[in-house]
This record gives sequence, C-alpha cells and structure tokens, in this order.
Amino acid sequence: MPINAKRADAWMEEHGLDALVAASTVNVTYFTDYSTWSDPQFKQYMIDPGGSTSVTQLFAVYPRGERPILIAHPVHLLNTLDLPGIDIETFGSYGPDDSIEPVGLVGREKVIHELTHRADPPGSSCEALMRCLKSRGLTDARIGLDKEGLTPESHEHLQNDPVGAGMKNASNLIRMIRMVKSEVEIDRLTRAALIGERAGMEALSLAGPGCRVQDMLRCYLAEISRESAVMDHFAFGINGQGIATNVDYRLKDNDILFVDWGCNYRHYFSDSGTTLVVGEMPGPMKQRHDTLVRCVEAAGVEMRPGIPGSQVQKRMTDEMEALGFPHSYPHGHGLGLEIRDYPIVIKKNGKRIRDECIDLDSDLPLEAGMPINIEMAYWVPGAGSVHLERNFLVTETGCRDLIEHDRSKPLYR
Repeated sequence: MPINAKRADAWMEEHGLDALVAASTVNVTYFTDYSTWSDPQFKQYMIDPGGSTSVTQLFAVYPRGERPILIAHPVHLLNTLDLPGIDIETFGSYGPDDSIEPVGLVGREKVIHELTHRADPPGSSCEALMRCLKSRGLTDARIGLDKEGLTPESHEHLQNDPVGAGMKNASNLIRMIRMVKSEVEIDRLTRAALIGERAGMEALSLAGPGCRVQDMLRCYLAEISRESAVMDHFAFGINGQGIATNVDYRLKDNDILFVDWGCNYRHYFSDSGTTLVVGEMPGPMKQRHDTLVRCVEAAGVEMRPGIPGSQVQKRMTDEMEALGFPHSYPHGHGLGLEIRDYPIVIKKNGKRIRDECIDLDSDLPLEAGMPINIEMAYWVPGAGSVHLERNFLVTETGCRDLIEHDRSKPLYR
C-alpha cells in the first residue's frame, strides 16, 4: 500500500483523531491504492440527463492503526483484485442477471461476488459511509473528513447526519501526511522519473532543423506507454515567449527552447525539464544557462531536514542575483499523487495552511522522505528560453538526486 501509515497514525494521534475519511479521488487512492478511469470523470448529468455536474462520490476510511476501508460502487470492484490490504464496503447495484448459479469463483473474485450481492445494500456512498462507521464502532469517534472532496449533495447529506455533521475538516492535515513519502511511494516516484527521463531523451533525440514538435510528442507518448505510464505533459518554450503544448511548431537553426515533460506511473507523477539547443548557443544565453545550473546546485547543497523551504529559495535567488541575472524565479515543489504536492519551495508568503484540525505556517520545514523538484527558467523574447529541472529526495543528512539525470549542460542537437 502507498500510504505512509506510520506518519498518518502519528499526525492523527497528535491532533486527536481516531479516523480519517477521504472523499476526493486522489485521497481515496492514497489510502487504498484504488482508482478507476471513470470515477473522476463521469458526472451525474452524463448518466442522468439534467443531473448535476458532480462526479460519483467515493470514500475511504482509515481508522488509526487499522486497515483502510474502501467505499465504492460494485461495478468497479474488480479494480480491487490486486489490493488485498484493504476492506471493502459497497453501495447500490449494477443490476446483474443472477439467474445462473456462479461457478469457479475463488479468492478475491468470490469475495467481490459476495460483496456485490449483499441483501439491502446502502443506496448511496454517504449511507454506506455511515453504515461502515457504525459497524466499526466509530460513530462516537473523533473523525477528520476530507471536506474538499465532497460533492454538494454529499456535503448536504453529511451535514444532516449527527455523525457527519460532527466530522472536522482535515483536508490539509491529509496533505501534511502525504508530503513525506513511504518506501512504496518513493519506489513509484523513482520509476516514474526513470520512465519520463528515458522517454524525454528519446523524444528529444529527434530534434533538428525542420523537426516537428508534434513528432517528438508522439515519440514521447509511445515511449512512456511501453513502460505502463500515461501522459501528463510535454511542453516547449518557443522563441523565448512562454510555453506551448498544442502547436505544430517546426524547429529552426539556432533555436534555444525550454522543454518540460512529465508522466504518471501507478498514480505517481514525474516532472522534469532541460534546455534544447538546435545548433549553437550564443555566449549570453550560455551565461544564463550556467546561472541556472549554479542556482539549482546551490539548492541541492541547502536542502536538509529542518530547513524551511523559503531558505532554499533564498539561496537560489541570492546566487542568481550575485551572478547578475535576476530575471528568473527559482522555486520547487513536492511530487506525488498530484503534479505538485507540499512542500512548495517559494519565498515566505505569510500565509497559513489550516483546516479544522491544523494551523501551520505555509513555509514548511523539509523532512526526510520528501521528493522535491527544483526548477528554473529564463526567458529572453526573440532569443530563446533556457530551463533546468532536477529531482531531489531529502534524506536524514541532506539530499540526493532521485534519479541520475545530468543537467549540467544544455541538450545540443
């Protein structure tokens, strides 16, 4: 399971919670490793014309120190065949023909059949959630709820229930748990980064005068697909004027381009980038690229447990200004189930990260087990754009590269 259970239990105990209830698709995945392609996309009006724009409401319950419980519709339970570490509750029915006695069902398939043929199933996920909490003895428990993931209908339902109304918003507390990764998560993030790096380099190997950006994109898609990853982004800076993803641009002699790409492997994101040079790089642009290299290297020296994110950003900014090239915004961010997890490495902004369970300074201190992407871009309209990204993992004593990826020089083609 991806969940960092030890961290979750510690945060729940510190903030007086007996259980957490995830309601967004990303947090349901975090606690159970369950996902389907349709749950985050199918809206009610797509099934029931005139209905709302809400997606199907799912839940995951995590009682402190115990197995997670998934609450999902029975038509999708086959997606749990490879998830033996969770318990399952269902709601509704998909109307199967039960006139023929099933044969040959064993193991998890038999369990799923029994779950989908319970007498009197709850009609909605909210009803199933309440039944689950009652059966687990949690109706009087202190429960944190991922309120950001609730549909308006679910919010109303829970507000009208004594147990639901007493749940505290814990959406940001869950983000705090998620930002330090378990070993399973680090393995998946490493795999995602390796797939993305290999695919990105293969795609960029096609570059040259006259090459179409869309041809490189198609190569990237093919390469990540070979390794069971899916597309997130493949973006270019063209002529030093911002970022494009959907244009059919042809590379020219002496183009200097920002390139940024990422994929998703088993729910976890990669994010990386470099500078692509078609031909030669003039001295002034090389100086700017060298500045980016120095700044990102400085970030790697600065990152260690206990250091606030703003201190890392300041180290990069100080380096950039000392080298005489201030027109950039060095920053960083966590990686995980979303393209940007906490922490966000920027200047101290004076804001708070709060919900009904926590109230923290947004300038979060680094912790061992945080994967952090550090990135910088430098835009010179009419001349080109230089870019550099490196993935780090904070360790007990400092940090290391998440994968081997040389960003000391631009990629020349």
